[in-house]
Amino acid sequence: MYANRDERSVIFAEELRRLATPAAGRLVVLHWLDSLQGTPASSGIAAMARPYAAWEPYICGPDPYLTVVRTALGQLGVPAKRIRAERFLSLAENPFEEAAEPSGGMAATLSVDLDGMTRVLPWQPGARMLDVLIDAGLEAPYSCRQGICGACACQLTAGEVEMAHNEVLEEADLADGYILACQAVPLTPEVRITY
Repeated sequence: MYANRDERSVIFAEELRRLATPAAGRLVVLHWLDSLQGTPASSGIAAMARPYAAWEPYICGPDPYLTVVRTALGQLGVPAKRIRAERFLSLAENPFEEAAEPSGGMAATLSVDLDGMTRVLPWQPGARMLDVLIDAGLEAPYSCRQGICGACACQLTAGEVEMAHNEVLEEADLADGYILACQAVPLTPEVRITY
């Protein structure tokens, strides 16, 4: 399901038609056009998505749109755990600029399970977990470094951290111990994570 302002706003419209035609039944492209259907509403989205409620939903867009789609999927009985979401937001800062000197937090020891190996690293006060991993030469996954993409998510298995910013992990993720390495600073002397 692809929501756009009007037909002229549909990016890759011709390419999508070309892909969908020979893949009938495997690739279905449904269009929501504001010019015809108005602003996306959960009842309309639910009606369009009803035949596909058993499929795995991946949603993407700004937060108000994601809220409408989540509501629509909830009306169809789709469990929240099955829904995957990606948000597109403008970054507030340049993630590749040198960060200011760290402040706050405490010194800690970070134990990391990554790529089948365990490493124990010193963690300086105020430094973000991702920076500790990168400085140690580990290839930890990341993208935005702003707490909005989720690419750096890992699972906290021991200790406690505080995240400076989080726009991607939901309450269920946090309850399962997931954290964002790019935003985490230690709150306990020993922290353990796994990827």
